[in-house]
Amino acid sequence: MAGQGLAGLGVSLTSILTLMAQPQADSDAAEHDYKVEPNAFSYFLVAFMDLLLCLVGYFCLNRVRFFRYHANANAEEIANYVKEASAAPDAEEASTRAGLESPLLEPAGSPRWSLLRMPTLPRTPRGGVLSLAQQMSNAQQYRLAVLLIFFGTLSMFPGITSLIASTTKSSNRFFNDLFVPFSFVVFNATDSIGRIGSGWAGSKAPTGRTMLTAACVRLACMPIFLFCNVVPSSSGDSWSIPVLFESDVFPIMFNAIMGLSNGYLGSLCMMHAPSFVHPSQRQDEGTKMALSLISGCTLGCIATLVVSVILKD
Repeated sequence: MAGQGLAGLGVSLTSILTLMAQPQADSDAAEHDYKVEPNAFSYFLVAFMDLLLCLVGYFCLNRVRFFRYHANANAEEIANYVKEASAAPDAEEASTRAGLESPLLEPAGSPRWSLLRMPTLPRTPRGGVLSLAQQMSNAQQYRLAVLLIFFGTLSMFPGITSLIASTTKSSNRFFNDLFVPFSFVVFNATDSIGRIGSGWAGSKAPTGRTMLTAACVRLACMPIFLFCNVVPSSSGDSWSIPVLFESDVFPIMFNAIMGLSNGYLGSLCMMHAPSFVHPSQRQDEGTKMALSLISGCTLGCIATLVVSVILKD
C-alpha cells in the first residue's frame, strides 16, 4: 500500500516539475498547443529514465551476495516443498488405510480423544474469542469499509478536484496552471504519509464497526469539494452549486485531509481484515478485500461522471 502512494507522489511531482520547466502558455490556442509538446516530451522522458534505472537496478541486484543468498535459499525451500508434495499421495493413502482400520468410536479417556475435539476459534488481537457470526460480521464490515473509503476518494479525486480553480486573481503561475498539479501533489503526499503511518499504529486491530463508522463519516464529508470554486472544463458550462469556500486554502486543506484519511484508513483495512477470519481463510479474505477495493474505485469513477453531468448547467 505504501508503494502505491509513493508511486502516485512520484507521478504528481514529475508532472508539476515538467510543467514548471516550461514557460507559461499564452491565451493564444496555437501558442498553447505548441508549448504542450515539450512538456509532454519531458514528462515521458522522465518516465523512460525511471524505467531504465529500474532495469539497471535489477541487474545490479543480482550481483549482490546478500540477494543471491536469500534467492537461492528460497529456491531450496520451493524444491523441498515440491519434493514433499510429490510424496503426499503415499502419506494420504496410508492415512486413509489407517482411518478405515480404526474403530468408529473411541473412549473418552483415550489419547486420540483430545485430537478428535473441535479446534478452538481463532483469537482476535483484543484477546477475546469471537463466534463465527462475529467473525463474518467483522470481515464483512471491513470489506464494506474499504469499498466506501475508495468510493469516496475516487468520486471526488481527480474528476472533481481537477476542476477546482484558484479564486486569486494574479499573474503568478501558482494561481493559474500550477494550482491543480499542486493539489495533486498535496493529495499524493498526504496519502503516502497516511499509508506509511498506518504501519506505526500498532498491531491492535480496530473492530469492523469502528472502521465502518469512520468510512461512513468520511464519505459524508466528501461533497464539501462541490462547494469550492469548481470550473467545468467546457467553456459553455457552469457549476450549479454556489461557491461557499472562496479561499484557495480550503481546497488544498480538503485535499490534504482526504489524502491522509484515504491512506491511513485504507491501509488499516487491508492490513487487519484477514486477522478476523480463520488462518486457513486469510488468503481468500485478502482476495475479497482486493475485490472490494477495486469495486470502490470503479463505483467512484462512475459517481464522478454522474455528479459532473448533473451539476453542470
